[in-house]
Amino acid sequence: MWAGPLGALLAYTCYGFVIWGVCLGAGEMAAFLPIRGGYITYAALYLDPAASFAIGWNFFYAATM
Repeated sequence: MWAGPLGALLAYTCYGFVIWGVCLGAGEMAAFLPIRGGYITYAALYLDPAASFAIGWNFFYAATM
């Protein structure tokens, strides 16, 4: 009833900033240490092998659903 296009614009802008930050961070990691494997390999290197395992399965579930 009281909603308008401003909420959608704000949500799109906030989400855009989150995605921009993720892309910027991935670019920084790739420029600092260029390795094969993408996010999964970076997670194993910078976080923990268990985080890499979880991210790999999350990518699999996202791709198959």
